[in-house]
Amino acid sequence: SSHESTYWSRRIFRICDCCNAVQFF
Repeated sequence: SSHESTYWSRRIFRICDCCNAVQFF
């Protein structure tokens, strides 16, 4: 469903954000 797609899209975005934070350090 569209809602699930948005959920995973945002969740993956958060994971990438965390990875970027780790990469920053």
